[in-house]
Amino acid sequence: MPDVLLAMVGTAATVVSIAVKAVGLPDQIRANAARRSTQGLSGPFVVLGGISYGLWTAYGALLGDLPLLLGQGAGLAAMGVIAWQMVRYRKAEADA
Repeated sequence: MPDVLLAMVGTAATVVSIAVKAVGLPDQIRANAARRSTQGLSGPFVVLGGISYGLWTAYGALLGDLPLLLGQGAGLAAMGVIAWQMVRYRKAEADA
């Protein structure tokens, strides 16, 4: 595989991955908080996303790969906040 193509795909993957964690997940957290609801979010999606981020974070830790550890750890933290919101807001909706 040509080095230029490898570098281009790697750079694109890095940029999009950072955007998901820096823009996408925080935007979802803010939207949930503003609505005080996680209506429409899939529980399995959040659980599987958290597991995926958790495994990649562990893999980065085992490899001693700090960028992988920090990048995936940020995703794990954001998914943890969304999971907490799901529990909190759905409990509040059930109590209402």
